Amino acid sequence: MRHLELHILQSVPVACLNRDDLGSPKTAFFGGVQRARVSSQCWKRAIRDYCGELLPQRFMGERTRLIVEPLRDIFINKHGMDEATALGKAKELAEILAKFDKESEKKNKLQTKTLFFTSKSELEALAASVVNNENVKKHAKTFAQSLCTDAADIALFG
Repeated sequence: MRHLELHILQSVPVACLNRDDLGSPKTAFFGGVQRARVSSQCWKRAIRDYCGELLPQRFMGERTRLIVEPLRDIFINKHGMDEATALGKAKELAEILAKFDKESEKKNKLQTKTLFFTSKSELEALAASVVNNENVKKHAKTFAQSLCTDAADIALFG
């Protein structure tokens, strides 16, 4: 098999699809001409958004730092835990999955330090799997092997 590399020029109407840290349009010299540059992340987002419109039941993943409250609500509503226990379990899971941000708790905002790419059914399945499990850390690490089918965007773009 031979190596095949494609360089594709795409015409885009007047727009600033991708900006640098100063808010200026990203550019690159290509073919001896300065052109607007669009990063792969920008194209991936456009693909995720478009596929989400076409197949909303399959592209339900979300990048978020706000997983603590949804987990707490799942523990309370689906598993009948009291609020304090549910919040404790949710914080424990958030610490394992994406490092719980203790500083944000002082500001009455429960979030993680890093973004976490997940879907609602994945959070529900994770919560259900750790409800009666004492070793949450070990169980959460092995949970990634289970299959959730509603987030093709997570499978495609991680």
